[in-house]
Amino acid sequence: MGLQTLQECQNLTTLVLTMNFYGEEMPNNGIQGFHSMQALIIAFCTLTGSIPSWLANIKELSLLDLSWNHLTGGIPLWIGSLDYLFYLDLSNNSLTGKIPMSLTKLKSLNSDSLSHNGSSSYGIPLFSWKNAPRNLLYKQYINFHPTVDLSNNMMDGTIWKEIGNLRLLQVLDLSNNNFTGPNSQGRSVFNLLEFEL
Repeated sequence: MGLQTLQECQNLTTLVLTMNFYGEEMPNNGIQGFHSMQALIIAFCTLTGSIPSWLANIKELSLLDLSWNHLTGGIPLWIGSLDYLFYLDLSNNSLTGKIPMSLTKLKSLNSDSLSHNGSSSYGIPLFSWKNAPRNLLYKQYINFHPTVDLSNNMMDGTIWKEIGNLRLLQVLDLSNNNFTGPNSQGRSVFNLLEFEL
């Protein structure tokens, strides 16, 4: 998909590849770069494969959007080790399995000092959408509210009560999955605010 070439851009902090590489496979090997990356958006590409393990090495990653693809498998445990991740959109894929407990320990959603990674990436223009490409709205990096969106997948299990510890989280969308148990109502249980971006 061209990521092997783009990783040579050592100072790249924002990469948007939306609506490209239709039906290709998400590369899971051969990516060693992107160490300065803070925002990565590869959405609306119908990519197959799984959430790639090389993302775990991008320690500065603050915003990750892999929505509207055909990704399968579960959410990896290392997702909770990304200290600056405050915006995670994995919606509209075919992900299975349970919500990893590590997701409830995202430091950027627990600590004011780490939230939003106070770097020069603030104000970088990006495009944001809610449900469809034709509804694209012009946004800036700072306007992405702290979000975890796992909607429209095939995940199961119960919803961890520890999600309530993510006190900086503003948008939590777990709709259209197969969650069960007393906490399966998601957003209302934790009295979290959801609003349209």
